[in-house]
Amino acid sequence: MLEINNRALVSRADLVYRSPVETSLEGHPVGNGVMGTMVSTTPSAVRLQINRCDVFAVNKDHDGLQASPTDYCGGCAQVVVDVGGRPFEAGEDFVQQLALYEAECSIAGAAISVRCFVSALADVVVLEVDDRRADPLPLRVMVSMWRPPEVRTGDHVARFSFDDLDESVQLVQQFEQGDYYCSAAVAVTVVGDDVQVEAPTERTRVLAVAAQEGKRTILISSAASWSRQEAVGKTA
Repeated sequence: MLEINNRALVSRADLVYRSPVETSLEGHPVGNGVMGTMVSTTPSAVRLQINRCDVFAVNKDHDGLQASPTDYCGGCAQVVVDVGGRPFEAGEDFVQQLALYEAECSIAGAAISVRCFVSALADVVVLEVDDRRADPLPLRVMVSMWRPPEVRTGDHVARFSFDDLDESVQLVQQFEQGDYYCSAAVAVTVVGDDVQVEAPTERTRVLAVAAQEGKRTILISSAASWSRQEAVGKTA
């Protein structure tokens, strides 16, 4: 029998970026088949586009011409993890790698690194931020709506709302048109830290954490349902 090193074989197809992407659409995708995200960077932050495969703004009974402006398929939230400074600028320190065998995206910058994966057992994105800078900076996790809190197109309604909890943020969206209903929620927290929740705009919430050297873990969970009776925020 042949002995095959599966890790070495699969890892030959890893995607390795030696410089930051120019647009978020060029980022690395990670997911578990239900929940997923694109991972990209700016000089100071890691950007995540939280999506689910079971979130649909309309169904087969939608009213024809309203399909285009109301087709918010998949998107749940935007999350930006700002580490301060400009550690992810283009340069010899920068590497972003999608490791296919581990199903993990890793980003290395100037004295700071990030690991990101989606759990295979639950709909949770896990980020580990390792700040090794001599003078670490505060961590700010921004959770944002994709569009205004309420958008009406004919009899179609798309709503976003925040439920601010102690040391965490919960973003819920709902779609309604006639008998059709779909809802989704994203909940975000920083594990084991004294977190302050800020509300800079009606469309954004920020989890602010004091500067600290070493590793921190950020959890981003999600849930979705077509039932008006299910509290997806509580599930997330």
